[in-house]
Amino acid sequence: MIASPYDPETHDAKRRSTTWTGYKLHLTETCDADRPRLITHVATTLAPVADRDALGSIQADLAARDLLPDTHLVDAGYVDAELLLASTRDHAVTLLGPSPQDTQWQSRQSGAFRLQDFQIDWDRKIAICPAGHTTTSWSPDRDLGRTVIRIRFSSADGKPCALKQNCTRSPRRLLTPRRREDHAALEAARAREVDGALAEQSFYPLLPAGRLLPSDGALPSPAAGHDRPE
Repeated sequence: MIASPYDPETHDAKRRSTTWTGYKLHLTETCDADRPRLITHVATTLAPVADRDALGSIQADLAARDLLPDTHLVDAGYVDAELLLASTRDHAVTLLGPSPQDTQWQSRQSGAFRLQDFQIDWDRKIAICPAGHTTTSWSPDRDLGRTVIRIRFSSADGKPCALKQNCTRSPRRLLTPRRREDHAALEAARAREVDGALAEQSFYPLLPAGRLLPSDGALPSPAAGHDRPE
């Protein structure tokens, strides 16, 4: 849909409670505690472009100008398992920001079995549940543009299992972790957030260089764990 007859590439967009018609701006800014704050990169994308889809070109531009930070502090929209790996692999940059969280009901219910409660044998391509049952299938798939592994247990094991109420509301449990390397990167990022002491040190005084601000220009809230160091 054309939002403006004067510029057909403008789009209506919404970010949290902010709505606008136009484009999306991505700013990279230094945040050394003992140095002036400087904007080192500005990128403009179409409004519908996801933040994570802009990160690769932003880091490539910074690398071409020798302005890449050792640690890139970013908003949640720029953090994804594949981007965590790519930042390290392509640029030797640590991508640091709120990681995507597990949204399954098991992660919110006390005593329920989360993905972390299953033993995953990546080499043998099997998983073992807390009750000791082994998976019956393992197959790569795509979900929302990302590669996942669909790991299924047998309904013959699931239906009569005494632990079923803590595991699944379906006849059998389905696990969908990312690929092995992506899964490890995502779990490591989540562990950094759980470790409050590490987060306190990493997010503030130990940041040597730049950050990628949210594309609406608003600073992340302190509750997100990465506001500006004072």
